[in-house]
Amino acid sequence: MLDLLYPPHFHARVLPGSELDRAANLLVSWLVHAEALLTRRDIQLAAAHNKVKHGLAVRPRNDLRIDMFENDPASGGLEAPVSAMQNSIPVIDRPSVLFLSRPPRAEDSPRECLELTLLRVDLPSVLAETYMLATVHAAVFHTAARRYEGLGTDAIGIPPFPTLPLGPTPEQLLGKAVTGLRSPVTFRPEGPQASGGPG
Repeated sequence: MLDLLYPPHFHARVLPGSELDRAANLLVSWLVHAEALLTRRDIQLAAAHNKVKHGLAVRPRNDLRIDMFENDPASGGLEAPVSAMQNSIPVIDRPSVLFLSRPPRAEDSPRECLELTLLRVDLPSVLAETYMLATVHAAVFHTAARRYEGLGTDAIGIPPFPTLPLGPTPEQLLGKAVTGLRSPVTFRPEGPQASGGPG
């Protein structure tokens, strides 16, 4: 993995427990996180990206809050008193994006129903996540460019190797926060039985 992340002249300085070793482990954890963003099957993050990029079947929301309650907060009605929110568990408590998509499927499985997905967007976390992934990207491409050309940075104009942060890890940044909620809005084309699990 060091060959992917660090130029050869760094390798001798990567000793167990050193800052370069800890930074390499951090970069690897963000590489694994990037792969999970592209391949996860519980929620369609790639579809969300495309919908937002093209402005198709997408709606931003800044007026929505969804909480879970341990006990029924409403005494006989559908409205809950404000005091019930003190013991609630926030699920969607940030700006969000609503979009339509079909869940991912295996090649031999039937098409699924259309789903409405509510994606929680925690802006500080998104910016920090973007910074960490950009740092990994810069390290990988600097290392690849140095290896490919075999020349110094000044000779071919390769951008400098990025400053490596020592944190946070994806787990430290994102924790167990809810990514989003999915709900079907149509039946599957082959019939009403949907095989997809909850998001």
